[in-house]
Amino acid sequence: MATTIINSHKVENFTKWKEGFDAGAHMRQELGIIIKGIYQSVEDENHVTVISEMPSPEIAKAILSSPELKAAGQRAGVISAPEIKMMNQVINYKPNGKCLNVSLLFRNNNTKFKKMSNKKTVLAIGIDPKWIDFSSPEFAAMPGLTAEKVTMGIQGSIKALNELGYEAELCWTDLGDTAIDVLKTHLQTKSFDCVLIGAGIRKPDSNFSLFENMINSVHEYAPKARICFNTNPMDTVASVQRWV
Repeated sequence: MATTIINSHKVENFTKWKEGFDAGAHMRQELGIIIKGIYQSVEDENHVTVISEMPSPEIAKAILSSPELKAAGQRAGVISAPEIKMMNQVINYKPNGKCLNVSLLFRNNNTKFKKMSNKKTVLAIGIDPKWIDFSSPEFAAMPGLTAEKVTMGIQGSIKALNELGYEAELCWTDLGDTAIDVLKTHLQTKSFDCVLIGAGIRKPDSNFSLFENMINSVHEYAPKARICFNTNPMDTVASVQRWV
């Protein structure tokens, strides 16, 4: 269920801030963020409120606490700490005013989400973004994707998994001969309940041999682990939760 975010803050100049905000459109699209509206205070046009939807509370918390988001705000001229509310909509009104559901729940950043009683260990495998050619045909459908954005997305997902009670960690590899050795070493550090192989390994045709070798390495060194796949960094949590 998508989570609604209300984010209010002061900016130096609305026009300058809006230019910076618009520049982040590709990043928001890749992270699954939908903007519902931008508002200015009646008393102060430089007091801005953005209402958006994010895929889940866990992903929202990871994105909102990321250093990259803070840095982007500073570049756009944000001059105050944000006031953030996280909400789940459970009342929906038709245009005629009729209520479709029965209650409305407000949540803030201090919400404590239900955690797992027994920790499950998770290993997420991905190509280190610094080795990825984002101008290649495999990434042509995702203009504006950068190493920084991929890193923020997957690290945010790892953080979200840990906040949910998993014991999740990340294994970056390169595209060369050492990738399998790095993976094998990581798999031998502990017993993993679930191993996720990222879309950056699975999707490009050029990585077919690497993907095949990784599957066999997981079978050899973590034979009891569930194997799962994501379609992008932001659905990592959902991918893991399908299996453990």
